[in-house]
Amino acid sequence: MTRKVIKGKRIAILGMARSGKALAVLMKKLGSEVFLSEIRNNMELERDKQFLEASGIRCELGAHSDELLRADFIAVSPGIPLDIDILTRARSRGIPIFSEMEVASWFCNAPIIAVTGSNGKTTTTTLIGKMLADAGLACNVGGNIGIPFASFVDGTNPSGHVVLEVSSFQLEGIEGFRPKIAMILNFTPDHLDRYSTIEDYRIAKARIYENMGEGDYLILNADDPESSKFMPRPEVKILFFTNQANEKADAYVRSGNLMLKTDDGPKVVLAISDIGIPGPHNLANSAAAALAASLAGVTASQIGKTLRNFKGVEHRLERVAVINGVSYINDSKGTNVDAVVMALRSIATPIILIAGGKDKGGEFTVLNAEMKDKVRAMVLIGEAANKIAMQLAGAAPIHNAGTMGEAVEKAAHLAQKGDTVLLSPGCASFDMFRNFEHRGDVFKEEVNRLNNQEASV
Repeated sequence: MTRKVIKGKRIAILGMARSGKALAVLMKKLGSEVFLSEIRNNMELERDKQFLEASGIRCELGAHSDELLRADFIAVSPGIPLDIDILTRARSRGIPIFSEMEVASWFCNAPIIAVTGSNGKTTTTTLIGKMLADAGLACNVGGNIGIPFASFVDGTNPSGHVVLEVSSFQLEGIEGFRPKIAMILNFTPDHLDRYSTIEDYRIAKARIYENMGEGDYLILNADDPESSKFMPRPEVKILFFTNQANEKADAYVRSGNLMLKTDDGPKVVLAISDIGIPGPHNLANSAAAALAASLAGVTASQIGKTLRNFKGVEHRLERVAVINGVSYINDSKGTNVDAVVMALRSIATPIILIAGGKDKGGEFTVLNAEMKDKVRAMVLIGEAANKIAMQLAGAAPIHNAGTMGEAVEKAAHLAQKGDTVLLSPGCASFDMFRNFEHRGDVFKEEVNRLNNQEASV
């Protein structure tokens, strides 16, 4: 698709969240007739509607009307399933349906580095972007990380790179999306509230390399047994990363160092003890990011400097405060059970775990072994609280809270000096919050409120 082809087209966009609004603005700028439809309706969306309509973008709230069926194509925000009634009707009329990421990719001038996986996407995407930027290379970072691809794609630098966090929801709606470098960090059960089977989820993830070919690279996890099930075309070169001493991989550990295979032979990136983000999962993320950055032209020594100085991303094992000897950590980005496992393994002190939210079909029983002798108590919130309580009965004392403020207060009361209060929900946020960022921000606000109370005593 080109700017010339887009000009004058009738384009319908479903969803008035960040990606929908960004795509609407881009399509209007490129000369399209844009209609934006949002099933929800509230005061915040009314303000967005007024702003967009002042820019010449027609909008509707509270319904997906038949006006959508007048479009030359429909673009769908990632949170909207592709099997809703209006899209089924559009498909029956032959109206093409794409994701925001697919449409934005039509106008991308730079090679794309795309990162997906069940866990670690945000950290790894951010790390790759930081490695490129620290090396003085042009790059844009966005996608599912919170910055819509459509918001910056117009004017991307052909000599630079675009680094995208890519979700399975976004991949459902692609047609020609083609990364130069793609990676699947890991694969564990997730989003089973959206996918009928784990295989459907795998198929969605595998679409990341659907259009890749000669000269492209797929990066996989040598430690993940599921990686062997991802098989691109033979002309796509596969590289492997590991957090173990496996020299068959392309990024691996040797004698306490992170190593990287290069055209000039193995190179030391840095000592593992010097990596700025803790945990074996972050060692794996660092190895994966190092591989991608190396392919983009960053040297091993430059990669090492970034890894030494990088302290993590917001809402992912983010240290918020220490109050009366108790640490408070925000892991709101931990939206599935496997993320909770990683968080628990990354903390050495006894834990008061705040968990719960909108259930995604996860199996919380796997936490029983991880929690033993480590989690002092749990405080459960949200729609999934009863399910979690039933599946983890006996693993630790269970308490319930109706709000995040109440959860923080109960956790503080239960914690002893030297403990850690950990928010790692293992669930989506949409039952109580706008998104995981909002959930994490509210947690931090409540922790800071508690800190201020203690300071005033």
